[in-house]
Amino acid sequence: METLQINGLVATTPRHLVTQDGLPITSFRLAASQRRFDRSQNKWVDGETNWYTITAFRQLAINVA
Repeated sequence: METLQINGLVATTPRHLVTQDGLPITSFRLAASQRRFDRSQNKWVDGETNWYTITAFRQLAINVA
């Protein structure tokens, strides 16, 4: 199993539901922008914002909610 780490801001209210089979699911949108130092301007600049849909299942879904 591989791990991916993304730092960003939770951009929507987490949506939590439980399926008919009892499976908890929570999802939300995450906004992440890369920041870098621009030497020509001698300052930090923000890159484009990337948007991710995050979906968690089972115990993680309960913790996220």
